[in-house]
Amino acid sequence: MAILSSTVRSRLALALLALLASAPPCFARALEGGAAPDFSLPDLDNRERSLAAERGRVVLVDFWASWCAPCLEELVCLDALGRRHPDDVRLIAVNVDRDAETARDFLRARLPATGATVLHDGGSRVLGRYGADGLPALYLIDRGGEVRARHAGAGSCNAIEGKLTELLGAPAVAAERIED
Repeated sequence: MAILSSTVRSRLALALLALLASAPPCFARALEGGAAPDFSLPDLDNRERSLAAERGRVVLVDFWASWCAPCLEELVCLDALGRRHPDDVRLIAVNVDRDAETARDFLRARLPATGATVLHDGGSRVLGRYGADGLPALYLIDRGGEVRARHAGAGSCNAIEGKLTELLGAPAVAAERIED
């Protein structure tokens, strides 16, 4: 077995870094301080909704599933948080169950009057783009479309509330920027 020279190893490492740097946006992760990956998904009535339509508002994007025990607790907390700030915060609850009917039945039984916009990501495509480490996964997105905080697992709602309060005190984004 031949051993590669340090020059060849260095060139291979640089080539690998260049390849990773040029990866398509479908591999983007939602990192704090970076732009939130845009998405368009159907709601539970099969109408397409997009994150871009919420530009200019503070948005909480919560990924959840009916089989995830902590997800219900987080949904209840986030729903209450959204109701305290109805004009300022948009809650987008992205369900990753295989079919939308499962999500619809779950919500009907456990959280029938949610103020959240519930979307369905049955193939977990958007969840993958956000790079969530588990469920529930919560992303706080500012008025300009940047991820300001992220949290995975139980306690996400409480962990992010201080940052949300801080963002709500920030001035609104100019109209020109909203239409980008």
